[in-house]
Amino acid sequence: MIQAYVINLESRPDRWSQVVEQSDLLNLKITRIPGLPSSDFDGEFSLTVTAPVKACWEAHRLAAREFLDTNDSHALILEDDFLLSKSFSHLHFELALKHKFDFVQIGFLKTSPFVASSILFFNFTDTLLRVFGILKEIPFLKRFLKNKLLILERLNIPSFFVMNDIRPGAHAYVISRKFAEHMLLMNDPTYLSTDALYIALGPMRTFKMGRLRKSVITQRQSVSSITSRFISFETN
Repeated sequence: MIQAYVINLESRPDRWSQVVEQSDLLNLKITRIPGLPSSDFDGEFSLTVTAPVKACWEAHRLAAREFLDTNDSHALILEDDFLLSKSFSHLHFELALKHKFDFVQIGFLKTSPFVASSILFFNFTDTLLRVFGILKEIPFLKRFLKNKLLILERLNIPSFFVMNDIRPGAHAYVISRKFAEHMLLMNDPTYLSTDALYIALGPMRTFKMGRLRKSVITQRQSVSSITSRFISFETN
């Protein structure tokens, strides 16, 4: 059982209308999570994040709390500017649950040509490690490959998923109860943006994390509610 939790600011009814437009295609129960205005955090001092970035993270934690009030094993967390692609399928949810992922990023961004090239490189690396997983059964290779974590953690995991590599974008991901519980403890006080936190957690292997090989949920080209993402320092 999985439900969708969509973060939406009161000031953005336009985005909620777009969520409703996609509800039939999403075909999941949708719970609206009221976004937190950045003005709620204007008085808080931080060396690393702006008020809008903190507000975004706190809204994601609200979604986690709402999810934990249910008996569901996993939840889909969405930001209200999500846009389902033609390749979107419930199969991705079913496989994430079946293989007991704690976190699966099903929508991510190619923020620059460098990021796009990096995604291609990691996709290729993941495929290569899967090939090694097959080759490890060859006797003369077995002793070199049989205990390699990079290979073992991919055994029996569908090739839809790239393990431990999380990308920019926190607009569409699936989490387990375990991950949601830890969201309420992590990044408090806030020192990383939502997606930066997930990117950092990926290679740590504290949780079973991964992303889809190809993003199936993009973002609409609408005006962002995060008006100041970066802290700038003036120099004399």
